[in-house]
Amino acid sequence: SKQAAVNMGNCNVCHNVRPRYKIYVRGVFENKIDDLCTFAKSYPNQLPRIARYLFKQLNIRVQHHRSHYHHQQQLIGDIHFAMRAWNDLIFTCNAEIKQFEGFILQSIILLFAADFSSTVYQMAMKTLRKYLPYSHKVSEDDFICFVDHCTLLADADVVEVRIDALKTLSVLFAYVQQHSLSQFCPDLYLQYDQIVRAIVINLDASASAPAALPASSHVRMECN
Repeated sequence: SKQAAVNMGNCNVCHNVRPRYKIYVRGVFENKIDDLCTFAKSYPNQLPRIARYLFKQLNIRVQHHRSHYHHQQQLIGDIHFAMRAWNDLIFTCNAEIKQFEGFILQSIILLFAADFSSTVYQMAMKTLRKYLPYSHKVSEDDFICFVDHCTLLADADVVEVRIDALKTLSVLFAYVQQHSLSQFCPDLYLQYDQIVRAIVINLDASASAPAALPASSHVRMECN
């Protein structure tokens, strides 16, 4: 009937309309991050969907990196927007972080695991430093993964990368102290010599590096 046809037409229209949260997430890659954060703050019940879709969009771009991105800079730009969105969501919605932190962790692990430039690793470390003070669910495997990557990056050729890695290690150690995670200490001991070596190297490279020394040393004492 005519009415049935109208209803069917309306149904098709409904299926073709993208949910609002997806529109805001896609807007992130057009530098409309503030719009997403405003929406997330107004509708916190949408945070799990927002986070899942943001990680999905980031993952698609990373996985298609070799075959679809003819210009490395385009991919790095998209990653930059995605990680900025995570940083701003952490700041804006940290009271509800339990609803979406799993996708933050997946995004950081994704970038550490991929073969990217140091710029991308710096983005991952920055988000990790912003996330950890509000964290509720970093697993032992994820924690050791972060320590391993940051320890390697603390010995990188680029001074700025080494400094970022040392700053991130300091935050990781503070996380151990804050949550009394003594089970992580044996793994930290295994990395301690490499971390101290990286700190010593950076004493001559930058005035900012020595600030990481007391934090690392203090954690060692706390673990004893």
